[in-house]
Amino acid sequence: MRVSRAYWISYVRQHGFVNLFKLVTRRLISLPHQARFKKCRSIMLLGTSQISGARNISIGSLSAGKRLRMEAIEFFWGSKYSPEIFIGDGVSFGTDVHIACVSKVTIGNSVLGGSHITIIDHDHGIYSQGGDEPSAPATSPAARPLNSAPIVIEDNVHIGEYVVILKGVRIGAGSVIGAGSVVSKSVPPSSIAVGNPAKVIKKYDTVSGQWKSG
Repeated sequence: MRVSRAYWISYVRQHGFVNLFKLVTRRLISLPHQARFKKCRSIMLLGTSQISGARNISIGSLSAGKRLRMEAIEFFWGSKYSPEIFIGDGVSFGTDVHIACVSKVTIGNSVLGGSHITIIDHDHGIYSQGGDEPSAPATSPAARPLNSAPIVIEDNVHIGEYVVILKGVRIGAGSVIGAGSVVSKSVPPSSIAVGNPAKVIKKYDTVSGQWKSG
């Protein structure tokens, strides 16, 4: 995604030329990271990062603050997985963001996220009856099989500070997830969801052009 001239003028007015120089320097430092990924057009890391399984991660353009932790987990306690992380164009996150995947995580274009966000498509255990043997409380949590389901975050989603997005969730295009929310169920497009667990409180009415109570 090409950043407009107006953006850079605004950036300089807000932060000054010294910070612009630092930003350009960080961009140059981030360039070697691109070759690590399955596919990466542009990445800018504004601090230290921990990235594992990069060969299973595809990126359009991503910027992230300090301490990004992104994991495409292929092996865990003797089990093998086939993780896939797809990140679109114009995606931006703040500091201390954790993305962990054993199945599939898809993040669309122009997604904006704050700091201290967790996106994780699995948990340590099977906690319901079904075809697989349920996890037993006497078993160490780390030794329980991972239970996973894909996550999809569609285009133009805004994710607030300290949000947790759990397995099997789809967040529809244009939606907003309020700060501190825990998203355990899917959110429809053009909605505002808040709380733990997150619930839709408003939806955008395309006819009136107004947000209305959900």
